[in-house]
Amino acid sequence: MVSFVAALLLTPWSCGAAPDWTLIPTPKSIRSKGGFLELSSTTRIVAATPKLMPLAKILADEVYLTQGVRCRVSSGRPSTGDIVLTLDPALKAGRPIRTVRDKRFTTTTDGAHHIAVTDRVVVSGFNYRAVAEGTATVLQLLRATKKGPEIPKVAIDDWPEADYTTVMVDVGRQEIPIATLKQCVDACRFYKARYMQLHLSDDHGWTFPSTAFPKLGSRNTGAHGGLAPKVYDLKALKELVAYADARGVTLVPEFETPGHSGAMRLAMPEVFDDVSPPLSSRSENASESRAIGKGGAGGGRQEAHLAVLNIANDAIYPALDTLVGEMCDVFKSSPYFHIGCDETIWHVLEAQPATQAYMKAHGMSGVHELFKQHVNRMIEIVRKHGKVPLAWEGVALDDGMKDQLAVMTWVGSARTAESLQKQGYTTITVPWDLGVPFPEWSMYECNGSKLTRQDRVLGAMVPLWEMSAGALIETYIPRIPERQERTWGPDNRFEEPEFVIRKRFLEARLAKIIKPVTIEARGLLGEPGAKGSEVHTTMAETLESGKLPPIFAGELEVKLASSIPGAIIRYTLDGSAPTSTSLGFMRSLKLSASATVTAAPFDASGRQIGHASAMSFAYVDFDKSLTFGKPVTASGTEAEFKPEYVVDGLVQREKAWWGPPAPQWVQIDLEAEHDLNRIDVFPFWDGARAYQYTVEVSANKSAWTLVADRSKANEVETEKGHRHTFTPIRARYIRVNMLHNTANTSVHMVEVRAYGG
Repeated sequence: MVSFVAALLLTPWSCGAAPDWTLIPTPKSIRSKGGFLELSSTTRIVAATPKLMPLAKILADEVYLTQGVRCRVSSGRPSTGDIVLTLDPALKAGRPIRTVRDKRFTTTTDGAHHIAVTDRVVVSGFNYRAVAEGTATVLQLLRATKKGPEIPKVAIDDWPEADYTTVMVDVGRQEIPIATLKQCVDACRFYKARYMQLHLSDDHGWTFPSTAFPKLGSRNTGAHGGLAPKVYDLKALKELVAYADARGVTLVPEFETPGHSGAMRLAMPEVFDDVSPPLSSRSENASESRAIGKGGAGGGRQEAHLAVLNIANDAIYPALDTLVGEMCDVFKSSPYFHIGCDETIWHVLEAQPATQAYMKAHGMSGVHELFKQHVNRMIEIVRKHGKVPLAWEGVALDDGMKDQLAVMTWVGSARTAESLQKQGYTTITVPWDLGVPFPEWSMYECNGSKLTRQDRVLGAMVPLWEMSAGALIETYIPRIPERQERTWGPDNRFEEPEFVIRKRFLEARLAKIIKPVTIEARGLLGEPGAKGSEVHTTMAETLESGKLPPIFAGELEVKLASSIPGAIIRYTLDGSAPTSTSLGFMRSLKLSASATVTAAPFDASGRQIGHASAMSFAYVDFDKSLTFGKPVTASGTEAEFKPEYVVDGLVQREKAWWGPPAPQWVQIDLEAEHDLNRIDVFPFWDGARAYQYTVEVSANKSAWTLVADRSKANEVETEKGHRHTFTPIRARYIRVNMLHNTANTSVHMVEVRAYGG
């Protein structure tokens, strides 16, 4: 394995080969000196300047977690066997790095680092971040032997192709705790991603702790059945920024405007959404609903308001200025600020008489001009607060913006990176899909665009959308290495099987840092022998989607393990952080209700070692009634929200039938006659809406008998649904007639069950 890996690691700037390293991303230059330097308990990590002392302590902890050796941190004179961290402002990159300086797009040769392994390890960097990037390479270079850890004697010169090497974490749709974000920061550091962008707001959640507008976040709902996002504690968020800064990773705030703003509009409609159209004017188009709500049963409560901020109201901009200012005060170290502009849907706002009057008074030919005005105002606000604005490719542009903001291109629409580059814009590559085979992909070739080094490409980003906290750690972070390999070094050439070997090796090493406790479960839905095994939903499939926690219907067995010798594992089941007094893990946990298992290793003195690991598990009501798996039809349906979900045995809100505007019906064929005496109906629920419906049964689909009538019901739906009992009646067919939904005009049904002789 090692020899052909080393051969393929060579870049056009490399001067030699060595058989004993596995690195991602590949350095610009790596030269073998032959042999290895052994590390031991006498090895020190020496900070040549006090500025680097925090980084020395971080590296010492990482070496301990990955190699089991505790290195002493020192500021004294280095000696043989030490790891030395030093600043060298004279270091220069071998070619220009595209970046920003003083709110201007430019290039620089600042930011390189050099690693020399001889009788000691010396990591030199242009600045703190460059040294941090060098130490990440050292962490990857270390290898375990029977004698202890050792590092190959090499000389490395490295720098990024462009500044904005980035991972985006969506914290606006499901709860992502600060502790989980710290794990993600460590993953960014490990793979030398310079920035971590936080998608702080969306239709389902507002998470930034505004002191000026404390009501923001009060109407968070959560997406895909996950935990609703919480507003972060201000002190904890500032500590997260400092945590990332210490590791050479900079956090970038993203404030979605004017679309994807449902949570803030719901929380403060008097400021951001002061036009409430009548129900008859609200769109129920399925594609528009998903663009607005990303999974909220026809848009639901979001559709009861504008699809975007009311940007035809000049009074919102002082509030937006205040919010941007608050965020910039927390994210001080970031030179960037993201203003959103993704998937804006205008029909409701544009139809308002007040909007039409506003556009006429300002000489605007249409809503596109109104959008341009909003973008220009946001650019002015952001730049006033000292940041460079970023925006998604859906942003409205004019020539005056080309030197003012960078555009993220991601879905390969008509506004490709190529066309934006020709217009003079700086772009950031954000692939939804790579668009080409992985070894051919780079920050210059993506989404149908082929760019060159002469183009203004500021970098590339790994977007991690809509996931749960557990999925972020388990399945989303492993997406980082592919993008980093040819964002950091677009010229890196490799074969995919070889890259997979490197990736698996480094994933195992990173896991020791971010997951010192492993969490395994038995009894998940779909597993052989588990309750609900008839439903083909395994843990792997659920985690791969990332949008739902692993689910179970019976008893779940959870086991915890740690690779740290002698560690005591302590855990909680409510998502809170374990402490030295939390329950100690023995052999296994038995769960019969939804829980978030959070576990961390502790030493004998009660001190926590490294991060806590966490995984949420969701209990779902599963039952094989007479309707289970039976043929089902509906009068209409929306895309993937198919009628088969009402007979899958699961009361799982995310797997529901969605129908067009009422009235609609869903009909089940039991395939044989039964003496029915009970039918349970579970409409969609969100804590606010109610559905009106009737239930009929028939033996022949021609004569129907009414067995349940909720045509005048108005109580709010819950996950408990409604049980309808009646005198036994011989029937083969069941039809539920959906008559009304108090949230919008569409209809949504989660499950229908039938019982009888």
